[in-house]
Formats: sequence, C-alpha cells, structure tokens
Amino acid sequence: SKLQNYNIDIITRNNYNEFLKNNKIYNLFIITTPENKHIDNIKDILINKCLENSLIFCEKPFSKDINSFDILKKNKIYISDICLYNSKYLYIKDICKKNIITELSIKTYNNSISQKDDILYDLLYHDLYMVMNITNIYDINEIQINYYDDNELNLSFKINNININLFYSRKEIYKTKEVKLKTENTIFDYDLNYDKNEPDA
Repeated sequence: SKLQNYNIDIITRNNYNEFLKNNKIYNLFIITTPENKHIDNIKDILINKCLENSLIFCEKPFSKDINSFDILKKNKIYISDICLYNSKYLYIKDICKKNIITELSIKTYNNSISQKDDILYDLLYHDLYMVMNITNIYDINEIQINYYDDNELNLSFKINNININLFYSRKEIYKTKEVKLKTENTIFDYDLNYDKNEPDA
C-alpha cells in the first residue's frame, strides 16, 4: 500500500484527548467522523498552535451552521468536491458548454436506509456543487423542496433559465446516478454509474 510510505496516526474517540495534548505536528488531517462532529474536530485542530498550519480535508457536510463558514475563508480546509474529477461528469460538463441547456435532472439511487445522516446533507451536497460548476453560478436564492423524508428527497430550482430537478432515494438495490439534459431540440441521457476507477462520493 502507498500509505505505508507515510507516517500516519489514526485518531479515534479512544485516543482523541491524548492527541489534543501530545503537541505533535501534522501536515495533513483527514476528518471522517460523524457529520455532527466535523466542526468541533476542526476547531480543536485550529486552536492548537502546533497544528494551525496543517491542511485539513473534511468529509461533507462541513457544518449545518452557516455562521461556521467563516472558518473556511481563513484556513486551509478542503471539503470534498471529488465528483468534479470524474471523467463521466467532465463529459457532461462539456456537453453543457456546447449546448443551450433548458433542463437538468439528476437522480441518485442507493441502498442505505440504515444511514443515520440526514438525506438532505448526505446526498444533496455533491449534486449542488456539480450544478454550480456546470452553470458557473454559485448563488442559489431559492430552492423548492417537493418531497422530503428520511429516505427520499426531491427538490427543484432555477439557474439562468435552466430548470434544475434533483431526486434521491435510499430504497433501491443498486447505487446509480442518472443525469438528463434537455435542450430546445434534444434530450441527452447519461448514466453516472459508480466505477471503482473513477472518483466517487
């Protein structure tokens, strides 16, 4: 394994307090704790003077509290945007550049009913940054939630005359992501099926 070439410490709840006291310098942190712990973990790292220059990779979502986002502006924190490097997504983005898109629909299915994280924060995140990246618009003023429960979510909004519709279900057997693009004359259907050789959420 390539990881054997690095000096890696695995920090868990069992040795967390010891980690905070040991004053060891780390170059990089990867935070994969439950989402309700993310912001506290980051604050614990940043408050330690030995760690203040460390790079931090944090699994999504960073925080549900909008007031916490100032931390992102002032520190070296990366929140996953891994889907932007998927070759299938890059192909879809190229299609969008070459056509006037009137509608963009993304449907995400998986089998994760046992998942404890809120479906809104667990599955919506990646599609939002993909939509923003495709449209180059990063300010969404209004989102209509059409349906929302523990295992399904459907919402819609509009960006620059493009109707966006996003749907999620945790009730399916297979993990798939389907993308549909509409222009004035054509419908493009794409399957962003998960591939072990591609960056994947």
